[in-house]
Amino acid sequence: MIHNHRTMGSEVRLALRRLAKEPALALAAVSTLALGIGACTAMFSIVEAVLLKSMDMAQPQRLVVMWPQFGDTRRWGSEGGTGR
Repeated sequence: MIHNHRTMGSEVRLALRRLAKEPALALAAVSTLALGIGACTAMFSIVEAVLLKSMDMAQPQRLVVMWPQFGDTRRWGSEGGTGR
């Protein structure tokens, strides 16, 4: 556990020295972080574009959600809309 700024500074220096001694480990760590951050950014961009941004519609109050009724898949229920 880090107790003060001096200890934290020495821990950071030690970590940097170890990474400098093992460039393959440093490359693997940086590559892993870059891939993870890139993948998260790409997934968020896709989810935002598909699900989160509002859809441009002339009459959004006319949207209807439909699902099968419990126990009877031949009948469908609706929520919202005019009920027709």
